[in-house]
Amino acid sequence: MMPVVIRGKKATNNTPAGGTRKYASWKKSGFDRYTITTVKNKKKISTWFHVGVYCQNQNGKRGKHGRKAFTFAYYGVEANQARWMFETYLWNAATFFQMYLTFCKFDLCLKLQ
Repeated sequence: MMPVVIRGKKATNNTPAGGTRKYASWKKSGFDRYTITTVKNKKKISTWFHVGVYCQNQNGKRGKHGRKAFTFAYYGVEANQARWMFETYLWNAATFFQMYLTFCKFDLCLKLQ
């Protein structure tokens, strides 16, 4: 599971957003299957992955209002709730960051001795 980079054309009055940018405009949490197609050596190659979108209200946090859509790509994981994906990703990121800081402190102590 990993965050999705928002790419694609922005929405206009006549056309909807394209690429993965369409998931950033969602107003409700949900799941979708996204297909990427490219041309290599005059052959079309396509692949797909699942996308989970978790929408969260800002409620004035950090002076912001409105809705934020967190978009994650996943493959081979049974996900039944977008909130679970969001919390799992945040927990893993926080754990990794704590491990990184611990290692850096330990490495710095060794260098100072």
